[in-house]
Amino acid sequence: ASFAGGEAVPKDQIAFIKANPFHLIRIFNNTYFSNVSDGIFKSMLGTFGWLDTPLPTWINALSLLFVVLAIFSADTNSGNKRYIEKMPKIKRNMAFSFTVLIAILYFIAVSLTLYVYYTPPGFESFYGIQGRYFLPILILFATCPLILTNNVINIKKRINYLYLGQFMILVISIMTLTNRYYNA
Repeated sequence: ASFAGGEAVPKDQIAFIKANPFHLIRIFNNTYFSNVSDGIFKSMLGTFGWLDTPLPTWINALSLLFVVLAIFSADTNSGNKRYIEKMPKIKRNMAFSFTVLIAILYFIAVSLTLYVYYTPPGFESFYGIQGRYFLPILILFATCPLILTNNVINIKKRINYLYLGQFMILVISIMTLTNRYYNA
Protein backbone atom coordinates (compact mmCIF):
# COMPACT_ATOMS: atom_id res chain seq x y z
CA ALA A 1 0.00 0.00 0.00
CA SER A 2 1.33 3.42 -0.84
CA PHE A 3 0.83 6.54 1.25
CA ALA A 4 0.68 10.33 1.13
CA GLY A 5 3.58 10.87 -1.26
CA GLY A 6 1.84 8.65 -3.78
CA GLU A 7 4.93 6.54 -4.27
CA ALA A 8 5.93 5.90 -0.65
CA VAL A 9 5.86 2.30 0.46
CA PRO A 10 6.51 2.27 4.22
CA LYS A 11 7.18 -1.48 4.39
CA ASP A 12 9.89 -1.18 1.71
CA GLN A 13 11.42 1.91 3.33
CA ILE A 14 11.65 0.23 6.74
CA ALA A 15 13.21 -2.86 5.15
CA PHE A 16 15.72 -0.63 3.33
CA ILE A 17 16.64 1.16 6.59
CA LYS A 18 17.17 -2.17 8.35
CA ALA A 19 19.29 -3.53 5.51
CA ASN A 20 21.30 -0.30 5.01
CA PRO A 21 21.39 1.66 8.27
CA PHE A 22 24.54 3.58 7.31
CA HIS A 23 22.92 4.75 4.08
CA LEU A 24 20.76 7.01 6.27
CA ILE A 25 23.86 9.08 7.03
CA ARG A 26 24.24 9.77 3.31
CA ILE A 27 20.54 10.65 3.03
CA PHE A 28 20.81 13.03 6.02
CA ASN A 29 23.86 14.62 4.39
CA ASN A 30 22.14 14.96 1.02
CA THR A 31 19.04 16.48 2.58
CA TYR A 32 20.55 18.94 5.02
CA PHE A 33 24.10 19.68 3.87
CA SER A 34 24.16 19.55 0.08
CA ASN A 35 22.36 21.03 -2.90
CA VAL A 36 20.28 17.86 -3.38
CA SER A 37 17.65 19.17 -0.95
CA ASP A 38 14.98 21.83 -1.35
CA GLY A 39 16.70 24.46 0.78
CA ILE A 40 15.06 23.30 3.98
CA PHE A 41 16.80 25.65 6.38
CA LYS A 42 16.33 28.64 4.11
CA SER A 43 12.63 27.82 3.84
CA MET A 44 12.37 27.80 7.61
CA LEU A 45 12.49 31.58 7.71
CA GLY A 46 11.55 32.83 4.32
CA THR A 47 10.39 31.00 1.22
CA PHE A 48 6.79 31.58 0.23
CA GLY A 49 4.32 29.98 -2.14
CA TRP A 50 5.32 26.70 -3.72
CA LEU A 51 8.91 27.39 -2.64
CA ASP A 52 9.21 29.71 -5.62
CA THR A 53 9.29 33.06 -3.79
CA PRO A 54 12.30 33.31 -1.49
CA LEU A 55 13.17 36.26 0.68
CA PRO A 56 16.66 37.62 0.08
CA THR A 57 19.36 35.68 1.94
CA TRP A 58 20.31 38.76 3.96
CA ILE A 59 16.77 38.77 5.41
CA ASN A 60 17.32 35.26 6.74
CA ALA A 61 20.56 36.45 8.34
CA LEU A 62 18.79 39.52 9.76
CA SER A 63 16.03 37.29 11.18
CA LEU A 64 18.63 35.18 12.93
CA LEU A 65 20.39 38.29 14.25
CA PHE A 66 17.21 39.65 15.82
CA VAL A 67 16.42 36.30 17.43
CA VAL A 68 19.94 36.14 18.89
CA LEU A 69 19.71 39.74 20.14
CA ALA A 70 16.38 39.02 21.77
CA ILE A 71 17.66 35.85 23.43
CA PHE A 72 20.87 37.35 24.78
CA SER A 73 19.57 40.77 25.78
CA ALA A 74 20.22 41.25 29.46
CA ASP A 75 20.39 44.48 31.40
CA THR A 76 21.04 44.23 35.12
CA ASN A 77 20.71 48.02 35.67
CA SER A 78 17.10 48.30 34.57
CA GLY A 79 14.18 48.71 36.94
CA ASN A 80 12.06 46.44 34.71
CA LYS A 81 13.62 43.10 35.66
CA ARG A 82 12.30 39.60 36.01
CA TYR A 83 14.42 36.90 37.53
CA ILE A 84 14.84 33.40 36.31
CA GLU A 85 14.80 30.99 39.20
CA LYS A 86 18.35 30.40 40.35
CA MET A 87 19.32 26.80 39.70
CA PRO A 88 22.50 24.99 40.68
CA LYS A 89 24.91 24.58 37.76
CA ILE A 90 24.39 20.81 37.58
CA LYS A 91 20.63 21.28 37.14
CA ARG A 92 21.20 23.93 34.48
CA ASN A 93 23.54 21.58 32.60
CA MET A 94 21.01 18.76 32.85
CA ALA A 95 18.21 21.05 31.63
CA PHE A 96 20.39 22.19 28.70
CA SER A 97 21.34 18.61 27.81
CA PHE A 98 17.71 17.52 27.98
CA THR A 99 16.65 20.43 25.73
CA VAL A 100 19.30 19.56 23.13
CA LEU A 101 18.38 15.87 23.30
CA ILE A 102 14.69 16.67 22.71
CA ALA A 103 15.63 18.87 19.74
CA ILE A 104 17.80 16.12 18.21
CA LEU A 105 15.13 13.46 18.71
CA TYR A 106 12.49 15.74 17.18
CA PHE A 107 14.76 16.42 14.19
CA ILE A 108 15.36 12.69 13.64
CA ALA A 109 11.68 11.83 14.14
CA VAL A 110 10.52 14.37 11.53
CA SER A 111 13.14 13.22 9.04
CA LEU A 112 12.50 9.50 9.44
CA THR A 113 8.71 9.88 9.44
CA LEU A 114 8.80 11.67 6.11
CA TYR A 115 11.34 9.19 4.77
CA VAL A 116 9.18 6.20 5.65
CA TYR A 117 5.72 7.59 4.85
CA TYR A 118 6.31 10.12 2.08
CA THR A 119 9.63 9.56 0.29
CA PRO A 120 9.57 7.25 -2.74
CA PRO A 121 11.91 4.24 -2.45
CA GLY A 122 15.40 4.92 -3.75
CA PHE A 123 15.30 8.69 -3.18
CA GLU A 124 18.63 10.11 -2.05
CA SER A 125 17.08 12.72 0.26
CA PHE A 126 14.14 13.05 2.62
CA TYR A 127 11.32 14.11 0.32
CA GLY A 128 8.62 16.51 1.45
CA ILE A 129 10.40 18.12 4.41
CA GLN A 130 9.76 21.84 4.83
CA GLY A 131 11.62 24.28 7.02
CA ARG A 132 8.53 25.13 9.06
CA TYR A 133 8.56 21.61 10.49
CA PHE A 134 11.66 22.62 12.45
CA LEU A 135 10.36 25.85 13.99
CA PRO A 136 9.72 24.08 17.34
CA ILE A 137 13.46 23.39 17.50
CA LEU A 138 14.16 27.14 17.28
CA ILE A 139 11.84 27.68 20.23
CA LEU A 140 13.69 25.00 22.21
CA PHE A 141 17.07 26.50 21.38
CA ALA A 142 15.84 29.96 22.36
CA THR A 143 15.65 28.72 25.95
CA CYS A 144 19.23 27.40 26.03
CA PRO A 145 21.06 30.68 26.81
CA LEU A 146 18.59 31.37 29.61
CA ILE A 147 19.17 27.93 31.09
CA LEU A 148 22.96 28.20 30.86
CA THR A 149 23.46 31.76 32.06
CA ASN A 150 20.84 31.89 34.82
CA ASN A 151 20.86 35.61 34.11
CA VAL A 152 18.62 38.59 34.76
CA ILE A 153 16.61 39.33 31.64
CA ASN A 154 15.23 42.72 30.70
CA ILE A 155 11.87 41.73 29.24
CA LYS A 156 11.16 45.21 27.79
CA LYS A 157 14.45 45.32 25.87
CA ARG A 158 13.90 41.80 24.55
CA ILE A 159 10.41 42.65 23.30
CA ASN A 160 11.70 45.79 21.55
CA TYR A 161 14.25 43.73 19.60
CA LEU A 162 11.57 41.26 18.61
CA TYR A 163 9.11 43.96 17.53
CA LEU A 164 11.71 45.79 15.47
CA GLY A 165 12.90 42.61 13.78
CA GLN A 166 9.40 41.30 13.10
CA PHE A 167 8.24 44.64 11.71
CA MET A 168 11.19 44.93 9.32
CA ILE A 169 10.84 41.35 8.12
CA LEU A 170 7.07 41.72 7.73
CA VAL A 171 7.48 44.84 5.56
CA ILE A 172 10.10 43.16 3.37
CA SER A 173 7.94 40.01 3.14
CA ILE A 174 4.95 42.05 1.98
CA MET A 175 7.12 43.83 -0.59
CA THR A 176 8.51 40.49 -1.82
CA LEU A 177 5.05 38.93 -2.16
CA THR A 178 3.58 42.04 -3.80
CA ASN A 179 6.42 42.10 -6.32
CA ARG A 180 6.08 38.36 -6.99
CA TYR A 181 2.31 38.14 -7.44
CA TYR A 182 1.23 41.60 -8.59
CA ASN A 183 4.17 42.92 -10.57
CA ALA A 184 5.07 39.67 -12.30
